[in-house]
Amino acid sequence: MRTHVRGKELNVTNRQDTSRLVATGVALLMVSALVPVLAGLASAAPGPATANGSATAAWAYGGDNSTHGTYTSPNGTVSWNASIEVVVLFNATNTTPGTTELSAERAVSLSISASASNSLYSASYSLSELEIDHAYANVTNDSTVYVSGSPVAALGIDNLSTSARESLAESLVISEAAGTLLESRYLNVSAAAQEQVLLSPALGLVPINLTGVTSWNSSADATPTASWNVNWSWYQYALGTSANASGNPSFSWTANTVVNLTGTARTVVPPPFTDHKPRVSIVLAISGPVRLYDGFILLPAGFDIFSNVAHVYDRDSFAAAQLQSEVLYVTEGPVTARSFSAANTNFEESASASTGIGTSGGGSDPSGGVMAQPESPSTAQSQIGCLENGCAASPTGWLSGLVVVGLVGAVAAVVVSVGVIEWRARSRGKSPPKLAGSVGGNGSSGAPPGALGLPASAPPAPTPPGRGGPG
Repeated sequence: MRTHVRGKELNVTNRQDTSRLVATGVALLMVSALVPVLAGLASAAPGPATANGSATAAWAYGGDNSTHGTYTSPNGTVSWNASIEVVVLFNATNTTPGTTELSAERAVSLSISASASNSLYSASYSLSELEIDHAYANVTNDSTVYVSGSPVAALGIDNLSTSARESLAESLVISEAAGTLLESRYLNVSAAAQEQVLLSPALGLVPINLTGVTSWNSSADATPTASWNVNWSWYQYALGTSANASGNPSFSWTANTVVNLTGTARTVVPPPFTDHKPRVSIVLAISGPVRLYDGFILLPAGFDIFSNVAHVYDRDSFAAAQLQSEVLYVTEGPVTARSFSAANTNFEESASASTGIGTSGGGSDPSGGVMAQPESPSTAQSQIGCLENGCAASPTGWLSGLVVVGLVGAVAAVVVSVGVIEWRARSRGKSPPKLAGSVGGNGSSGAPPGALGLPASAPPAPTPPGRGGPG
């Protein structure tokens, strides 16, 4: 993990020099103070799942992780709060022998806030990301994957549809201790997507019999009808000058695409699950302009706020989190849709949100994780409702401080830039430049944009496959 500032060193004297050095001290403090949270990683322990062998079943898994603290040194004080939550709720109905109509609701939430202050300056930063997915799929056990080149019977997807919404809110405020505002930055994003995909042949996901299997692959032709739109607005104020920009672009995925899937598996020993059931861990990776989550939820990568592809608002964001890896757990025995009963999700700082001020140091190691344990459908429904409608969450785990360091590291470097801005503006009598990473705007003034969070009402459910949907 590294944080750097672009540009040449400035030689300043007296109060200007002191101001810049103090700003630099605040920046370094924001990062270094988070080191004590690097040790320890645990998760909450929800109750057991309720899936059974009936024709219709509901089951769920979920979990959260969090950290908070305050660090004080002779150079100042830093406080932080961070939390991640993942909840997935499934419903399955057997429609014909070997075919299941599956629905899934998925919520992913990340929230980070940090503040730093010393005798001359204070800085505060906040980031909130939320995704709500509603998906349907026709799942079959008459599919195929290839193990060492040989065809093997597998669980697969015939077709699917997804309705998803996302929001991102980010802010940074830096002031002098006397109360003079030096800079404020705001970014608000909301996005919505509708998608239907027919897969031919059915895309094989997991061998029905995993005994002795460690890896496999499959492919299918995808015929998509997918579209999404993004609303974003950005605002900056710095030393008396303001700028803003906004946009509402639309995107689509309609080109027939060959998607390739690879999977790996290993037995989990001992079982780290609250219901103490043995499970096999699997990792599924899919090619193409899509992301596959929780086995059956397919999202356009350009829409997915937690993917590492470029987004239209990245240049206006200080930092963001990407879902780095997802491990799924299936109960032992013949694999069905109901076998997917737990997950481990890892996040790290996103390299796609590049401000030109700070960057992370690579993408191989997860920075913060959530173990989503089996839990009751009613608990999951309540958690999704709270995340979607703004209820206060109650994380109880301990989040790796690396994710906080990564996300706040770039922001901390901005404090250094503010020291530079202040020196330039006051010593040369010029308007302050926009910080690296800023785009758009005509210098007009305006109030910070309001939150563009998800509406309180649930999104309309897409037409389930088999009921007028694809295929």
